Amino acid sequence: MVNEVLDEIRAFNLAYLQVAQRLIRDNHEDAVNRLNISREIAEIVGTLSSSQMVRLASSNMVLCRFRFDAPAFLSVLTHEIPGRSAMRPAPVVACPIP
Repeated sequence: MVNEVLDEIRAFNLAYLQVAQRLIRDNHEDAVNRLNISREIAEIVGTLSSSQMVRLASSNMVLCRFRFDAPAFLSVLTHEIPGRSAMRPAPVVACPIP
């Protein structure tokens, strides 16, 4: 069970790093805001080789964190609206980055 969870964390980390790198390479400034990372971290992640990403992803620690610091914000995103079909997603609420 523990090994299975660690394998999932590593796979998640690698997927996150790949998406982050693609965002950074496509639009550096937008990626900094979307990922909520510093320009310096974005520069490093943007230049990682595949083998470096695999090594970094191999950590048993999740490399990203949820940005739902306010319970009220998470509640708004997950709250079901009466009368709304369960199959239709709720609208996305934008949250400015502090």
